Amino acid sequence: MLRTILGPIAADLENVYCILRKEFPLIIGQAGDLTRLEHLSVNTAIRPALVILSSRIYDGNPEKTAVLAAVFQFIYLASKVQENISKADPVVSSEISDYRDKKGFSVLLGDYLYSKSTFLLIESGITGMICAMAEIVCQVHEGLLFKEKLTGFNPASKAFHDIVRKETAELFAGCCLLGARLAGAVVEDQEIMRRFGLNLGMAFGLSELGVAVEQTSFYTENALEYLLLAPARPEKIVLEQLVNMLSGSETKIRRMVG
Repeated sequence: MLRTILGPIAADLENVYCILRKEFPLIIGQAGDLTRLEHLSVNTAIRPALVILSSRIYDGNPEKTAVLAAVFQFIYLASKVQENISKADPVVSSEISDYRDKKGFSVLLGDYLYSKSTFLLIESGITGMICAMAEIVCQVHEGLLFKEKLTGFNPASKAFHDIVRKETAELFAGCCLLGARLAGAVVEDQEIMRRFGLNLGMAFGLSELGVAVEQTSFYTENALEYLLLAPARPEKIVLEQLVNMLSGSETKIRRMVG
């Protein structure tokens, strides 16, 4: 289903994956579990797809758009690396050395990915977005930090929603906002795309954590309302299809491959 929906931008996505493979050559083997570029899945495709669609809908430059999409995927991967460090299993004394080696590698890998994302922006002349990208990374880090301190599972709590917003939704919002900005969209349209991405990200993040569809529909409905304000282009139809697909349950999301 996901492959069918993203068919119109398949070539654009492949350009993004080419950049990721090129910029990730030495450690791709060890980090392969994170990237899994050989298989199209929701987490390898959704963030680059949002950048591509938000840029194309305003006639963005394909080459620069591919770089920006790769940057967002690097940031997402870095956040997952750091999250996995905190989730590491407790170790016994005989395993401490090995644990430190793995933890050290994960820290270095996360730093590498963040550094690479900044390098790509500078190398491609997209320097005007470094400040906005840094703010997004800060939001993601705050979400990870708050998540560490969260006790219990209460999807209705403000704290729970704040974490999802910072960890997932702000990254989705950034994909849409900066994709549109890169294409030269006016400020009002950039804000429309940001709000669209933020609401979609909330619905997606909550669903990933197993929250019931009934509790995410508020955000998917908001996302669709903001999408109505976007230009009537073929990309808008693809975005609408993505919202409808991603508005399912956690189980449904995990089936969105192939």
